[in-house]
Amino acid sequence: MNDNDILNFEFSKTPIPLSTMVEIMNQYVDENQMKKISFSKLAGWLISLDILKTEDDSKKVPTEAGEQIGLIVENRVGSYGKPYSVVLYEEKAQRFIIDNIEGLYEFLNAE
Repeated sequence: MNDNDILNFEFSKTPIPLSTMVEIMNQYVDENQMKKISFSKLAGWLISLDILKTEDDSKKVPTEAGEQIGLIVENRVGSYGKPYSVVLYEEKAQRFIIDNIEGLYEFLNAE
């Protein structure tokens, strides 16, 4: 993403899951210059910043710092009646990711 993309990034007013954030970010990627970001890479970066943590069942959950930047957990019920929870990113959290995109690039280049 270049500076113009960052300035024109369309943030969702409705909290979104990280997978949706990845889809939105990848709309700005020129695949001739850069690979698209993956869910696991973005989640790995957020874990390295102590915004997300992995629980025993490899489920990603927000840390206290994550909650402070706008990560929320919503409990839902699946199509077969099984309850599950999803981490959602409020606009504030989406802005954190885009505002710190250089740190994400550094993390990806260090891998």
